[in-house]
Amino acid sequence: MENGEKVESVANFLEKIKQILDEENLDCDQIVYRGEPEEYSTPCVPNLFRNDNYLKNEYYEKNVLDEVIANRLSKGKSYIEVAIDSQHGGFPSRLLDISYNSLIALLFATTPHYTKPVDSSDKKDGVVFIIKVNRMFSASSEGAKCNYDSLISNKDGWIHHPIFHNNHKLIDFSALNKRIVAQQGGMILFQGLVASKLSKLEYEKIIINHKYKVKIREELFKMFGYDNGFVYPEINNLVNSINTKSILIDNRKFSELVEIKNTLDIMKDRLSKYIENAEYSKKNTFENIIDFEETIVLFIDQIKNTLIKENLERKLYEELVEELYRYLKNLSMIYGKEIHGCHINYYIGEFEDLIKKLVNNKKGKRG
Repeated sequence: MENGEKVESVANFLEKIKQILDEENLDCDQIVYRGEPEEYSTPCVPNLFRNDNYLKNEYYEKNVLDEVIANRLSKGKSYIEVAIDSQHGGFPSRLLDISYNSLIALLFATTPHYTKPVDSSDKKDGVVFIIKVNRMFSASSEGAKCNYDSLISNKDGWIHHPIFHNNHKLIDFSALNKRIVAQQGGMILFQGLVASKLSKLEYEKIIINHKYKVKIREELFKMFGYDNGFVYPEINNLVNSINTKSILIDNRKFSELVEIKNTLDIMKDRLSKYIENAEYSKKNTFENIIDFEETIVLFIDQIKNTLIKENLERKLYEELVEELYRYLKNLSMIYGKEIHGCHINYYIGEFEDLIKKLVNNKKGKRG
């Protein structure tokens, strides 16, 4: 969602941020920011997915990281840590830079990459994205390490099923990487073999008037010391931040079951927002649900396929199916006959069949 008039100063920008945080429905655990120096047709997409040639070789990502390690360009102890270093060294990756500081994002929205002239984007409006996050992962956790290893090493594995493409994950920064520390930032991990864009429900955006980029850059430097060579924070300033983030970090083991549960949480969150929005924006909400059809179909598909795996707990899948089923029923009640336009009643029938199979299988095992 684009928020009002274009920004013309740092003060104006902070007013906009406060307005969004106060007024918008930001029902999430964490807010992060990303600045881009111009309005791209595909915003917030990692550079790995901006060049079709990179993924023609299925081992491209792993090959790059192995070369970085061989040339001692990173001190990372895992592929994900090496990827974080590589990303900031200019190598393509599936990681998207973000910051916990809105003013750092404003700096990036008004200043191009340091390899380009500082005024090279001054004829184009910049953008700051306010991204809502409900889960955080530590780059040093076993779950994050296994997740990344699976993405770059097993191109035919279940992790590349389209249903998991929307499981964007906030990876908290590594203090070993000076640039991430300086940017007070982290990364969003994109899964899959193609980039799945962030849903418009996951962010707000503020447009920065290109005519005022020079003025904003000057204000950022004079008031905060922010430019391409700004000062790095001291380690003692990280204590409170680490304590707060440690409460939010998701440290569960990486597995297909956990990924399916993550997908369900994302779907539930979106469906809840559709239901909330229905009261004042029925038309837009209805269009969103139509866009959501493919995800529902894929989710049903994946659950059906995974149900046959005996090593996974059937009871958990029963709960997953029934929970999403309840959300779809709520939508059906709100929209009544209109809902037929996007076939939600068909999906409800699919879920009813799944629930019956689960119950029957349960009874069969008891017998």
